[in-house]
Amino acid sequence: MFDDSFQIKRIVSNAKMKQLVLFFTLIIFNPFATAQEESCEKKINSLLIAKMKTYNSNELIPYYSSKNEKWGYFNKNDGKIVTEPTLKGPKFFNPKLKLYYELETNGSDNGCDVTINSSVKNYETEGLRPSNYTISEAAGNRSNNKNAAAFIKNDITGFEVNSNNELTYFNERFYDPKENESTIIKILVFKDQYFAIVGEKDHCSIIRQNGQLMPGFENLKKYPYTKYNYKSDTDIWFLIENADKKYTFKSLLENRSLPEVFEQYPYGWSNFETSTGYALIKDTTNSGLLDLTTMQWKIKFSPKNKFEGLYYSSLENIIEYEIEHNRTMTTSYILNSKNQFMDVAMKIYKPKR
Repeated sequence: MFDDSFQIKRIVSNAKMKQLVLFFTLIIFNPFATAQEESCEKKINSLLIAKMKTYNSNELIPYYSSKNEKWGYFNKNDGKIVTEPTLKGPKFFNPKLKLYYELETNGSDNGCDVTINSSVKNYETEGLRPSNYTISEAAGNRSNNKNAAAFIKNDITGFEVNSNNELTYFNERFYDPKENESTIIKILVFKDQYFAIVGEKDHCSIIRQNGQLMPGFENLKKYPYTKYNYKSDTDIWFLIENADKKYTFKSLLENRSLPEVFEQYPYGWSNFETSTGYALIKDTTNSGLLDLTTMQWKIKFSPKNKFEGLYYSSLENIIEYEIEHNRTMTTSYILNSKNQFMDVAMKIYKPKR
């Protein structure tokens, strides 16, 4: 509970020291010290579940209270407020509602972590516990060092892969002797064709398996991010930084780009590419909703749009990568700059005050 560096200064009187020792002893060793856990259970039930019971969880939409600076829920069908503003951020049931720290009261570090199941499962809870406010670090994995020079094969002009599409051999053009490693960063497979992203010094390029550079993808200053390839795709799309240091989507085979360019990297654009297939794209002045399955704008990229976030609600679990099915099972919502939610048809939902 306390780190080893915690010390009580010597100026504390013996009497006060005894009080402190007793206080800490009660906290650490008292088997009945479950007030926080009970508080979490009561808060979750009284503030959320008890008020949600009569509603379908996929019909609950968050609303923002500027007075409380917190979020509550209202029913999308009639606008009736279901819960008071109690959460620090907006969350949807999809189909579970997962809370971490969001349920805090009186500005204290007394949040609750919990997973609340959908109305189909009667809002049952899982993993209810007080939020952990400690800071932890995750150790990174180190790759195993290999003698990359042993995989140079100069009777090929590009690279070879095995049956698992893993790099096996490569021409010495794609070898860095200083680092003793291949400069091939990533292998791409598309309709039985192989490509690779190659990194050299301060730039990246994309090559065919025979080592030929792909036009429009030479000497990229930033790493090209690959869009997920759907079954219906006829090309590979990348998000790249262009010569003007702006970002755009560009296809590899047909070498065509979306006409829209983004002033800054659109963070979070790939969050839903395997679930609903939509991407919220925003920069300093424009925003829009891109359908990643067609690379067409569902909502045109425009300065008129002031979008802040993309969410979805569902009553049942979705199936990863089954985009068409998932869209029938979910409703996607966009948060605008006024802290209001709208659907992809741009219908705004508001609570009745």
